[in-house]
Amino acid sequence: MSEPLKKQNQIPESYSPKELPIIVSMAREQNLRPQETLVETFDVNGAIVDVVDWRETIWCGKLAYGRKNGSEPNVEKLLGSYLALDNPALTREPTEPEWSACISLNYLSERPRGIMFGMQVDTREQPEVYDIYKVPPARFMRVLICEETAQALGVEMWRGGIPPYGWIDEHIAPRCGYRYGSDALPVFEYYGFYDPKSNKHKFCYLYVPVERVDAPESYTPKQVPEIMKLAEEAQGGFRQISEIQPYQDALEIFHMPACRVIGIEQTYKINGDEDPAAHWSRALALDVWKTVEALPRVIQNARFGWTCDCIPKEKNAFDYIVSVLTPADTPVPAGCQFRDIPATHVAAGLWAEDIGQTIERMNKRGFVTRYSDGGCGWNGELYLDAEQLNPPPAPCGVAWRWLIPCKEDAK
Repeated sequence: MSEPLKKQNQIPESYSPKELPIIVSMAREQNLRPQETLVETFDVNGAIVDVVDWRETIWCGKLAYGRKNGSEPNVEKLLGSYLALDNPALTREPTEPEWSACISLNYLSERPRGIMFGMQVDTREQPEVYDIYKVPPARFMRVLICEETAQALGVEMWRGGIPPYGWIDEHIAPRCGYRYGSDALPVFEYYGFYDPKSNKHKFCYLYVPVERVDAPESYTPKQVPEIMKLAEEAQGGFRQISEIQPYQDALEIFHMPACRVIGIEQTYKINGDEDPAAHWSRALALDVWKTVEALPRVIQNARFGWTCDCIPKEKNAFDYIVSVLTPADTPVPAGCQFRDIPATHVAAGLWAEDIGQTIERMNKRGFVTRYSDGGCGWNGELYLDAEQLNPPPAPCGVAWRWLIPCKEDAK
C-alpha cells in the first residue's frame, strides 16, 4: 500500500494560503501519477489544467464493448461485476491501490463504445477473472472534475454518465493551443482516495488525449496541419496499423512499419488435419508466454496466428506462430521464435470473413497481395482482445480478422 500523497510546497513565502483558490489547492494536494511527466500547465479562468505525457500503462479490471457502432455495453452490469471482485486485494502489483479509473474507449469516434472499470497495474499476470487493457504512450490534458472547474468554465457540473470531455474540447483545449488527439486513445475518469463514510472519492480527474496545434489563429479543425499532410504523404495517406480498432466494419488498407513477430512456432502439413487450437493452448501455457505478453507491441491488445514459409513443393508444409507483433529489433526471449517483417501496406479484413473474401475486397480497392516480395510471404490471423471478449457472430468459424501484406496494383 503506497503512502498518502503529500502536498508539495511550491507557494512563495509571501503568498497567503487563504488566498489560494480552492481548485488550485486541491490540484496541488497530490503529485503526478507514476506514469506521468508534466509538459505544461494552464490557468483557464481559475481552472488549473495540466498537459501530461504518459508512458505505456497496463490496466486490470472488467471490460466490455457495445455490439454496434456508437452503442455502449451494459454499464451497470459491468460495474456490478467489477465491484463484486475483491479489489484491490485480488489484483497483483497494483501501481496505486488508492486510485482507480473508468476508461471510455471509442467515445471520440463512431466505433462501438467500450467501458472498463479497473486500476493500473505493473504486470499483465493477473487472475483470470480480470480483463487486461494496455494504453500506449500518449499525451493527455487533465482537469479536476469539481464544482469549481464547472464554474470556471461556465458549464453545468457533471453528475455522471458519459464523461464531460466537451469541457476540454470546447472550453479548454482551443484556448491552450491543443485539440483532440488520436481517437484510438481512451478518455479517463481517474478517481483517487475513496472515503467510505461519504461514499465519494477525494479526487476525480478528467483525462482526454490531445495533441498540439501548431497553426495560425485562422486554423480550423477541418483543415489538416502541414506536418500531418507530410506524414500522410510519406505513408501514401494511410493510417498506421497501430490505429486499428475492434469492430471495424469495412476493409481498410494500413501502413505497417518494419516489425518483428515473436512467439511459439510449429510446422503444419498443408491440408493436414492438425488443429491449431491445441498449439494455442500449449503456447499460452508455457512460462515464456508471460514474457512474450510483456513485450512492446505494434498493435496493442492483440495477438496473432502468424502463417508463413509456406513451401508446397519442397516441404508440403507451412509454419504457424502463436505470437505478438513487436517493434523491429525487439530482443527475442529464450525459447521463442521470430520473423522480421519489412515495412509494407497491409489489408485488414472484416471479422469472420475468410482469406479469399478479404483478398477479393482488397482487389476491388486496387491492391494485390505481395507474397513473392522479400519478407512478405505471410498472412496474419489478427485476434483483437476486445473482439475475443465480446465476439460478433462467426457463422463460418473464422473468429478473427485477416491481415494480408499488399501493394497497389500496377495495372
